[in-house]
Amino acid sequence: MTEQEQFDEVVRAGRTVESADWMPDGYRATLIRQIAQHAHSEIIGMQPEGAWLTRAPSLRRKAILIAKVQDEAGHGLYLYGAAETLGISRSEMLDLLHADKHRYAMSFDYGVPTWADVAALGWLGDGAAIVNQVPLSRCSYGPYARAMARVCKEESFHQRQGFEAMAALVAGTDAQRAMAQAAVDRWWWPALMLFGPPDDESPRTADSMRWGIKRNTNDELRRKFVDMTAPQAEHLGLTLPDPKLRRRDDGTYEFTTIDLEEFTNNLRGQGPYARQRRDYRRDAHANGAWVREAVRPSRPAPRSNPRWPDVVRRATLGGLSTGRSWPLARPRRKPSRTRSGSGRAERPRPVHTAERGRQSLGRPVREHPHFRSGQACAVLRVRSREAVQAREALRSSGGTEPVSTGTLVPLDAAATTYLLRHADDNLIASQRLCEWVARAPRIEDDVALLNIALDHLGHARELLTAAGNREGRGRSEDDLAYERNELEFSNAILFEIPNGDFGQTIARILTVAAWHSTLYRSWVGSDCVELAEFGPRGMREAAYHFEYARVWAERLALGTDESADRFRAGLASVLPHIGELFVDDAVTDRLGAEGWVTSPSTLKEACIELLTSCLGPLGLSVGPVATPVQTPGRLGHHTEAFSPMLAELQYLRRAFPGGSW
Repeated sequence: MTEQEQFDEVVRAGRTVESADWMPDGYRATLIRQIAQHAHSEIIGMQPEGAWLTRAPSLRRKAILIAKVQDEAGHGLYLYGAAETLGISRSEMLDLLHADKHRYAMSFDYGVPTWADVAALGWLGDGAAIVNQVPLSRCSYGPYARAMARVCKEESFHQRQGFEAMAALVAGTDAQRAMAQAAVDRWWWPALMLFGPPDDESPRTADSMRWGIKRNTNDELRRKFVDMTAPQAEHLGLTLPDPKLRRRDDGTYEFTTIDLEEFTNNLRGQGPYARQRRDYRRDAHANGAWVREAVRPSRPAPRSNPRWPDVVRRATLGGLSTGRSWPLARPRRKPSRTRSGSGRAERPRPVHTAERGRQSLGRPVREHPHFRSGQACAVLRVRSREAVQAREALRSSGGTEPVSTGTLVPLDAAATTYLLRHADDNLIASQRLCEWVARAPRIEDDVALLNIALDHLGHARELLTAAGNREGRGRSEDDLAYERNELEFSNAILFEIPNGDFGQTIARILTVAAWHSTLYRSWVGSDCVELAEFGPRGMREAAYHFEYARVWAERLALGTDESADRFRAGLASVLPHIGELFVDDAVTDRLGAEGWVTSPSTLKEACIELLTSCLGPLGLSVGPVATPVQTPGRLGHHTEAFSPMLAELQYLRRAFPGGSW
């Protein structure tokens, strides 16, 4: 039996072809084209939704969207890994994309002008993707099929969150319902185009079906999607923009075929946002060239850090590619609660499927430790409190001047203010990291930075909820995040300074992680129940933030001359702001007297020591840290960069007061 006959027998029998098996050149070329196009679609697809990470209308929606965009980056890694088993490297595929010689799903060349478009893209776009991709999990090529099994599980979460977000909008105000209908009108036809041209206009379908790469034709899948989605639209009370759409007696739907001229123009790269999407991707890749040069494979790997022996590296998964593993933020690997008597849940668990992280796919992946599956709720125990607003307790009767340190601050008011400070630190840290979406020098770092952003957001949500409970005025995490003005935010200046290049971002993550590792360790055993419960979790997550930044600090400092200079410049822009973290005031004095917190000034030495443990071996130092007389950020006095950032965070919720999200 010839090699061709053996291959044909494997395909006919429904078995999988593996990378080491013989395969026809046409089969290999078709797989490379299809898998690369799919991988590019995941990476380009981060842009339209990623633009809304900094503008999501609630903290829960923000967490969901970060998790989703992070998934898209992970899907790109799975798929690039699958394509690499066919003899093409990721860098070659990206070069072809940047040279406009590779395509991606044309739906991402449409705009996302409103929050309803984010919901529609999730409901309709990801709904079409699931219908298209589920058969690919039975593809004849093993690495592609295994990658698609993982992708489809996560895409189902994306489709559900899109439908849920759309349902919330149609249950809201008249303006929100109008916004939802307009988004459906924009996204219905791009969703139908995702399935490709009609069968009689698709020259590659026959070969793909014969080889077992595809299990259904384009028109079969499109029809299935319409039959699935039309009843959902009826349930939502939305109208699909197809005048010919009607239900047949057999339960299927008659519908209008796609506009072939529009489809062809999009296929040629003439979509409304095609140039913007490609230019954004090319610019991000070019701006990260100096980082990739610093970590080229010929350079030695950084040594492990004995200060964090509990941080376990996740090995590169097998099954797709033996490619190099790059530094990523650490997963928490927390044990599950095995029975009801094992203690109170620390927070709702991730919504992702139980199989997440268990199947061999060949690329590192990240989990979403802080995504909440349910509605916002109090997750920390509440103690007795006084109905005193935090900022009122710390200001004179005029509301503008801070009280003197000799004033006795009410205990619960002090606790509220303290919790808000550190909630604001984390919220603003997350906001700044979200600005990096789809701009990191490598896809692995897109995943890692979003992972850290999600951690900070989870910390902010817990602390805001605890502050709201302490305050006793019935304010939720969203009330505190979206309805306070600039003067009421008390984050330290370190967290709000604008993003610079990747070297500056690593310097800030390193500094913040060193501070949080020290701070959260001091909360363990606190007489304040909220801090005592949060401390161990915060320590673990700050530890892998520090490790991720430490690995990058070493690679940049010991890389090229340019990377070393950029990292030193990043440190020089960050370190002058750490003194504010170590200032004692009436709030910390009051809580310290009760044994609730450790004075910030006493944490300074440990924090600087931790930073020095990373920077010292690289020939760098923290330098003298001056303790400022005042703490402008803690008093609500922010930099010029803070106001536009806060306006972006809050604008959607303020634009639709009383809305449903």
